[in-house]
Amino acid sequence: MSPPAPADGLYPRLVGPAWERLDPAVRRFHLVHGRRRFRGAFRVERGRSLAARVLAPLLRLPRAAEAEPVTLEVEATESGERWTRHFGTLPFFA
Repeated sequence: MSPPAPADGLYPRLVGPAWERLDPAVRRFHLVHGRRRFRGAFRVERGRSLAARVLAPLLRLPRAAEAEPVTLEVEATESGERWTRHFGTLPFFA
C-alpha cells in the first residue's frame, strides 16, 4: 500500500518532498484521521538544582519516574490537530 500523496494531510504538506523519505511507520503515525489514542511509558528525569526543584511543579512538569504512564490523544480536524498528553493523571502542556 503506497502512502497518500503529500496534499492528503497536515504533515505531508508541512514536510513537503521529504515526506516520501520518512519511514513508513512515521508516515502512518502522522496520517491521523479523526481521534486516536496511544499509550506507553516514559522514563522521566528531573534536574536536581534548587531552580529545577522549584520550577518543575509550578510548570506542571511530570514527576521523576522510571516508567511513568503516558497517554497521547491526537484529534485531527479540517483546521489542524490537537494533541493532548497526560503523564500519569496530569495533563502536560508544551
